[in-house]
Amino acid sequence: MRRPEATRGIAEASGRIYHDKSTPVKSLMDIMVGSCDETREQLSAHLEGELRGLRRVRVRLHLAGCSACSTVARTLRRTIERLHGLDETFTPDSPPSVATAVLERIRAGDKE
Repeated sequence: MRRPEATRGIAEASGRIYHDKSTPVKSLMDIMVGSCDETREQLSAHLEGELRGLRRVRVRLHLAGCSACSTVARTLRRTIERLHGLDETFTPDSPPSVATAVLERIRAGDKE
């Protein structure tokens, strides 16, 4: 069975539609939902409540249908919650100086 003239030259591969078998054309779903890369770039802003309008809708639609990005979002949400829970006066211990560590090893070697 031959395809109608209007659809000739269009091939479907990996969920993308191609005209002339080489130039990808975004489907309506790609436009509305966005890609994993686009969504992951917006995740932090989304989880912090900073996205509005179409950007927010696109991220929410994508997360509803993508288990990989949903997992990333859950992990990032937990990380953000933990960071917000840190005491404001918390400062991590600074790592020891490499030079100090080397001198201590040299001194310890001299004593042996």
